[in-house]
Formats: sequence, structure tokens, C-alpha cells
Amino acid sequence: MMTPEQVKQANALVEQIEKLELLLTAVGSTKTDQIKFQRQGSSDLFVSGEMLTRLRSRFEDAINAERLALLQELASKYNVRAVA
Repeated sequence: MMTPEQVKQANALVEQIEKLELLLTAVGSTKTDQIKFQRQGSSDLFVSGEMLTRLRSRFEDAINAERLALLQELASKYNVRAVA
């Protein structure tokens, strides 16, 4: 049985996973036509068109890798299995 603190920590991991899944959906959506990079003290930069197409799969790979790492942490630390 998990302690209340462990439940909070496990829940925080689940929330991070859910945020990554939303980000993954947004990046992979054909309705996403540009990505904005906000830079401190400088002009924002935008990625669109062919460059967005090239970067999309790399973004998806990075998000999926982070998501899988969090799922593994959830399973190993808290013995909680989530649908991957």
C-alpha cells in the first residue's frame, strides 16, 4: 500500500504524462501549422512549413522518450502500470 505522499508523487508523474500526451497530440496534428519559440529579451522565432514537417517526427520521438521514461518510473517506484 502506498503512503499519501507516494500517492501525490505518483499522481504528479501521471499529470506529467498527460501533459506530454497533449503536447504529442498538438505536435502531430495537421492543424498545427507553426511552433513558436519564446526567447527572453529577444524576438520570438517561429517554425513552420517544410521545417516544421522535418522537425515534427523528432519532436514526437523526444516527447515519446520522455513519456516512456515517466511510465517506467511510475511502474518501478510505485508499482503502478499505466497504458502506454
